[in-house]
Amino acid sequence: MDEGSISGITITAGSLTGLSVAAESYVAGYTTDYTFNFTPTHAVGAGGYVTIDFDSDYDASSAYLISPLDVYSLSSKSANQVVLSVVQTLGTGVVQNPVIGTIVNPGSVKEVTFTITTQNFGQNNIDTAISPAISTQAAPMTSVSMSSISSIALDLTSYTLDFTAVNAIEIGGKVEITFDADYDLTEAEYSSGTI
Repeated sequence: MDEGSISGITITAGSLTGLSVAAESYVAGYTTDYTFNFTPTHAVGAGGYVTIDFDSDYDASSAYLISPLDVYSLSSKSANQVVLSVVQTLGTGVVQNPVIGTIVNPGSVKEVTFTITTQNFGQNNIDTAISPAISTQAAPMTSVSMSSISSIALDLTSYTLDFTAVNAIEIGGKVEITFDADYDLTEAEYSSGTI
């Protein structure tokens, strides 16, 4: 009798196609709903999973499944990941579009991507893909007002700016104020204020 062995092979995940992500709002710091569109290359049986990984600046810890409730149920959620349980088989080439609610956008403007992975009941990967990048948008400040000691042309004066920010301004961050081009700011300096 002869005997021999060969080295193992690595099985890699297939690719999801048609991946796109859309939000009800892209405003930084806002809580919103996200729709994840993708098409499985390989079927995912009932009992399998769809894992959605978010950028580290998202907060998905309060996420819930909006739809379709006959295809998925919420398995788990954390700050940066939502896992859906597959209730009804996801067929090969059949477009999927789960909608997840109560996602908190990053607190600043940035480009982000999402990784979606389908898995079997043993949580072994089947298909995966990274979404095209989307960008969050600047949040509008509220209660913005500006006053000055003097409004006479060519007077040297001081301005006071009041505003309420939607998102926290971290230590080391900055507030940028843009004046009309007719102002002379060569001697401008910060005087005082609270944030």
